[in-house]
Amino acid sequence: MRYDPTAVLQSLDDHKIVLIPLALAFVLNYVWFIDAMRVARREQRYSMPMAATFVFMAHDAAYVGHFSTWFGDGGHWFSKLFWFGMVLSLAMELILLAQTIRYGQAEHAPHWSRSLWTGAVLAGLLGTVTLWWIVRGTFDDPLFLVSLGLVTAAYPPMGMALLVHRRGAAGQTTLMWASFTALCVVWYPAAAYGFGPAFRSTVWLGMGALTTVWAAINTGLVATATASARSSAPVGEPRSAVRA
Repeated sequence: MRYDPTAVLQSLDDHKIVLIPLALAFVLNYVWFIDAMRVARREQRYSMPMAATFVFMAHDAAYVGHFSTWFGDGGHWFSKLFWFGMVLSLAMELILLAQTIRYGQAEHAPHWSRSLWTGAVLAGLLGTVTLWWIVRGTFDDPLFLVSLGLVTAAYPPMGMALLVHRRGAAGQTTLMWASFTALCVVWYPAAAYGFGPAFRSTVWLGMGALTTVWAAINTGLVATATASARSSAPVGEPRSAVRA
């Protein structure tokens, strides 16, 4: 999928109202991340699939690292606003990474030393950053818009894999998935409206529809698992012992 960055930025100048749904999408993103951090701390389990954390960080760190591009001569107001949003996202992803290191060892490598586990996680992040750099080099995406759509679309299959691995919704909440689903409902159509004709293609709209439907399915699965956990809790067990 290709687009003309000049045409995209001009379209944004002509459709500034699209900032409202795009800002809402960022708020929903923060709700998703904050609830992920909250449930991870409460359950002592990482909440974001490790591969998702790696991919999100690789994408967002690359965007943040292009500071001189967005704020240099000819930088566009949209890219500058987007940069600030990405900085906050990256800060939250660093917390999610720290929670993965802190809580993931007991689940995946209980016999490893803390230093070995930490090194393995960081090596996974470094490898993902390297692969992401290679993959991004294979397509033209100067404004990081297509790549953002791709990493967003990667979350539902990764989240479902975590559900299957844990045989339930441990470490995940209905709010996490509902906010992510709402994000997709807002983000993909807003991009189609505000970014111009290239983002009204069958590929973009199809990716958005698939991601949204998959996220909605995962929301239902997590909600069902949560309800089942509550109904199966022993009589008299504190509600705090059952995941919300």
